[in-house]
Amino acid sequence: MSITFEYSFLFTTAYFVILVLVSLFYATRPQNILFPYIITILLYTGTQYGTVDTDLTIYSRGLGILPVSLLNIFLFFLFIFTYLTFGTKYRKKNESLVLNRALLSIVAVVLLCYIYGFSTGISFKNVVSRYGMLNIINMYLLFLIMKWSIYDEKQLNKFIKVFVFVTSFMALYGIVRYGLFGGDPANYYHNFGKQSTTLTYFDSGQGILFGVLFVVLYHKTRLGLGRFTSVKTKWFYYFIMGLCLINILLSFRRSLWLGLGFIFLWVFLTSNMSRKVLILVISLTVLAIGSVVYKARFDESYKSRWSSGIASDITTKSGKIDIKSGRFAELNHALTKVIDISPVLGMGPWGINTPRITEYKDYDFVHSSFVHVYIKLGVIGLILYLLIFVGYIFWWITMRRKKWHNIYYKYLADAFFCGFLMEIPDLTFGTPLIIYRHPQIIAMLLAMPYLCYKIDSIVKARNIKMKPMRNIPHSNTGKGNGIKT
Repeated sequence: MSITFEYSFLFTTAYFVILVLVSLFYATRPQNILFPYIITILLYTGTQYGTVDTDLTIYSRGLGILPVSLLNIFLFFLFIFTYLTFGTKYRKKNESLVLNRALLSIVAVVLLCYIYGFSTGISFKNVVSRYGMLNIINMYLLFLIMKWSIYDEKQLNKFIKVFVFVTSFMALYGIVRYGLFGGDPANYYHNFGKQSTTLTYFDSGQGILFGVLFVVLYHKTRLGLGRFTSVKTKWFYYFIMGLCLINILLSFRRSLWLGLGFIFLWVFLTSNMSRKVLILVISLTVLAIGSVVYKARFDESYKSRWSSGIASDITTKSGKIDIKSGRFAELNHALTKVIDISPVLGMGPWGINTPRITEYKDYDFVHSSFVHVYIKLGVIGLILYLLIFVGYIFWWITMRRKKWHNIYYKYLADAFFCGFLMEIPDLTFGTPLIIYRHPQIIAMLLAMPYLCYKIDSIVKARNIKMKPMRNIPHSNTGKGNGIKT
């Protein structure tokens, strides 16, 4: 199994030093202060679960001594700097956003619980454990940082360029590592499941980013945007889109496969007839390739047919849902205990609860973010957590129906919304809240549609004010990104 840059002790140390130095330099140019951190989130996978003898990532640096990681501390300082620089300048007093209020409300509940935890003698390290609800606060901090620091077309276009470049690099890197260096060392199926599978990225968050990039490039080829409109560039975009799909398929993550189906369905429903045909062809091609990948993951590595099924860890041999063993056993065990002890208020948003709520030895978490939030924060926390996503979905469905000044921004927003659709299976049956990087990705998915709509509205209002009332052509934003609807 290969050693690659994301787990090198020396590399992560050197990178963190460079991150701090670059950020100090950009403190004199605050319009760029966000991007070194964003590049870090896009560049480093979030978990090494499944590796042998190591669980070190840049996100866990410092946890051996400090109660929170060095990067988490960096995020706190970035938030303070961004607020002092942009927060009051670009914040609208009359701004009303259900998503923002829901995030603020659940963070307030977590902080109140923290105060209670300190007062009752719970250790500081346990209170701020990543297995609790700290990453909900981190998610809100990045949401606010993006909301304040991406304030015009230039900043938005710069963010997209960074996103496309770094995620494209990761797509290429994933395939090269898969073909030449044994794939991702964080391969639970091979290292512990004794399967002969090689995978691209075990981290499901990376698959979400590939899903977003696929839709971004799909719309770029659709609209012919930017300076690079040549046939060669278009085919390069198709090449990167193909790499994204291959990385997702070869991740062997069922949640990503299902989420990719959600993306195809959404793009199919929101496209014109000619594009519907194209999406249908792509979907059938992916399905055909996916059937081969499925056999490699679920059929050829096991002896019995039942144990090789895609739902083998959640069903009995007869095919019925099993809540007493397998994947759902921990959910059933934890819910039963919490309902018996504290069904309304939950057990508290810390890493280890008393009494223990799961069968895990060192920490308390379950494979469902919704059940995890209920266990930690009770009914109130779960309602607020659901309100974040329900409000986001209804808000975007409403906003995308409005008339946009620059259709390109609408499609960018749609791409990040597709990323959220792809995220839904992992939110339901995965553990995104205990992985530092994953809630940061979710923050991007939540913030970008709002930022695209806000900036499009600003540009529209500015052009109407500057030009006489007539059939105004849509303005160019950035380098040739304008397009008529």
